[in-house]
Amino acid sequence: MKTETIILASAMHILAKDIQSQDGIANSAIQEAGDRLIEQHETILELGRQLVIMSNAAERYQDERDALQARIDGGIRVYAGRGFSMLGGIWADTVNKIHDRNAILILDDEVEL
Repeated sequence: MKTETIILASAMHILAKDIQSQDGIANSAIQEAGDRLIEQHETILELGRQLVIMSNAAERYQDERDALQARIDGGIRVYAGRGFSMLGGIWADTVNKIHDRNAILILDDEVEL
């Protein structure tokens, strides 16, 4: 069983205070190691939260792309807001099909899908 990172870091902080060293280098190194464990733990948690947010956004964009593709396949002209052009690579195939079918793509904030 692995010790939780926060508990391990706390133990290192306690050791840094309790260890006797003549020059204090061992104390400093152990303290810094504990500090870095906490920093890395917090960074990993934040990256995990960001990954969830990005995954949810990617799913929403895929759903929107699929809905747009269905409209294109049905021969409906497509109108999109300015944000459409900034979504990047996931829209590339759809944009090409819009041009191939001579559908209309209007980049205007006031026009909605």
